[in-house]
Amino acid sequence: MSFDLKNSIYILLGGMTGAALASLFILIVYFFSDFRKQKACRNKILKRLDTADMMLRENMTMDALSIYNELLLNMPEPVEPELYAHIKQSEGNCYYAISMAQSNPENLIKAIRSYEEALLYDSFKKKPGEYLSIQARLGDAYLKISEFQKKEEFLAKAIRSFSEVLRAYTPETEPVNYASTQYKLGSSYKALAESKKKEGNLGSAITAFNESLKIYTIEAYPINYAETQNNIGVLFLMAAEVRDRENNLIMALEAFSNALRIYTIGKYNIEFAAAQKNRGKTYSLLSLIRHDEKVFINAVNAFYEALKVYGIEAYPAEYGEIQNSIGTIYQALSELSTKSDNLQKAITSFEEALKTCSFESDPARYAAVQHNIGDACLIFSESDGSEAILEKGINSYREALRVKTISNAPSKFAAIQYRLGNAYRNISKYREKEDNLNKAAEAYKEALKVYTADNYPLEHKEVYLSLDKIRRTMY
Repeated sequence: MSFDLKNSIYILLGGMTGAALASLFILIVYFFSDFRKQKACRNKILKRLDTADMMLRENMTMDALSIYNELLLNMPEPVEPELYAHIKQSEGNCYYAISMAQSNPENLIKAIRSYEEALLYDSFKKKPGEYLSIQARLGDAYLKISEFQKKEEFLAKAIRSFSEVLRAYTPETEPVNYASTQYKLGSSYKALAESKKKEGNLGSAITAFNESLKIYTIEAYPINYAETQNNIGVLFLMAAEVRDRENNLIMALEAFSNALRIYTIGKYNIEFAAAQKNRGKTYSLLSLIRHDEKVFINAVNAFYEALKVYGIEAYPAEYGEIQNSIGTIYQALSELSTKSDNLQKAITSFEEALKTCSFESDPARYAAVQHNIGDACLIFSESDGSEAILEKGINSYREALRVKTISNAPSKFAAIQYRLGNAYRNISKYREKEDNLNKAAEAYKEALKVYTADNYPLEHKEVYLSLDKIRRTMY
């Protein structure tokens, strides 16, 4: 039998083709088998994910978080990037919700990490809805965490996130979301201004809040309107510290008055009181520019409105602060009209403020109020001319000096010692002349330990002349 090369080649090629087809068949079977497994696995993941999403919507946060964590452990991120991003975003939502319930900065940090990782897989172009949702939540988390740590760093990040969201929102297309985001942007700039005290941040905050007012009108959103106006008032009050003092104070008064169109007593007591307190503070500052009796009276009236809510029992700190402010206003008003009457009102208010603090509980505030009482009594003695009022002033100065010492508050120490010397000198006209003049001289000498000719030339000269008068009187 002869060898047929041609037939042999055909036989060989046929065998190779058969083997290739068999291999291809096996690969196809394997591929579809693996595909079915992957599809089954993906369906299982989606089912678990739907369950977790439903739990999150129903506020079953911890249960939902448990499933999200389980899915993240068992699903490699490169395989399903969009699915992975969705789970990370949902995980962030869980941590954020938990942090709000527990005021826990640790969970806020976890939320931020989840949101930031989710953003690695979504872009504005691919999935704008998801992207904006994550940026908005991330901004909220940055703003909240800034209350606990790295204030300026997280506020800057919050501003970037809210600004990114505002690329898509306009008053026409998304009015409510636009207003809400502008309000949060304004809150971020406001907090940054409070931290850095930078004029640019104040202006940016006011601009953002005013943008939100395009939607938050008094008719449509009265509470949002009032909150925004109150914030604007606080910002103008802060701005008055750095520039254009009078104009900014007037703008602040307008904003607080707008807020008080909604914040009424009986309905929004705390908000009413806070706005009235701010009005009182604004009028007080305005009185330093406009020495007009009406401005002083407006300040007092606003503070008394606040005291309708800030009672001594429920709000001792606020009560004391406001009473001290009222006393200061009456003392300043005494320079314009009814000196004795206004000084007596000032002393009464300072004594009310003193009921809310003590040497043991709040020495700094206690000393400040005692100092104020001493000053009011000393001025009052010029017109009242009574021994009792001077005695009260001396006692108050001595109490203030228990806190304000030459080592911890030298300038305050010297100022109080000088006034104490004046009080002793005045009371010497009524009793124990030599003894009280000696006490006055000692007080002046204490003041001169701080008021040196080099460091405080004007004060040094004034105190030295007072001491010299005593020496000439006695010798």
